[in-house]
Amino acid sequence: MGNRTLQRLAFCLQSGMISNLLNCRFGRLVVMAQAESAPNYERQWLCQCDCGATVIVRAHKLKSKRKQSCGCLSRDTASAHAKRSFTKHGGRNTREYSTWTSMVRRCEDSNLGSWKHYGGRGITVCERWREDFAAFYTDMGQRPRGTSIDRIDVNGHYEPGNCRWADATTQNRNKRRTSVKSRTLGYAEMCSDQDVNLGSGSKG
Repeated sequence: MGNRTLQRLAFCLQSGMISNLLNCRFGRLVVMAQAESAPNYERQWLCQCDCGATVIVRAHKLKSKRKQSCGCLSRDTASAHAKRSFTKHGGRNTREYSTWTSMVRRCEDSNLGSWKHYGGRGITVCERWREDFAAFYTDMGQRPRGTSIDRIDVNGHYEPGNCRWADATTQNRNKRRTSVKSRTLGYAEMCSDQDVNLGSGSKG
């Protein structure tokens, strides 16, 4: 926080403006006007973010510094972390990068044994993720140990809102149950999502 921001905050405190917060700055947010009160009658404020967006924030979140941007601060922080993760060792030694490359391959490489369950069925990777690993990392975050990428709608695409990190048990419950000769194809998809190489001769 710069000296001018600290001086402005000190002025707000000394002048009593902290009770109404008008024109005060909190991180990237500047309070522009009072908004409609929250359901519990707590005062809320219309704030403008440095990025240009506006957002309504409850007073206590501003005072406690729990809210310091429209959301762009956390996105920028995650994006910066993604870029560091990508550049460290070329980004190729991270679990997230391995997942990203495997995801793209099974949707686009028809020579891959598991392609028929993904690209072969029309499953694609959204343009945002396909073109930029950092964007994928920003949206998905760090991959916890023991998990892999899982599509919530197993007939949907790899895109924000339809993907999560999930363990094998969760994925097994969510697998696509398509009967083929009285068995399911879910196992092959689960293995592929966990970056297990099924080989070109896989029938699962």
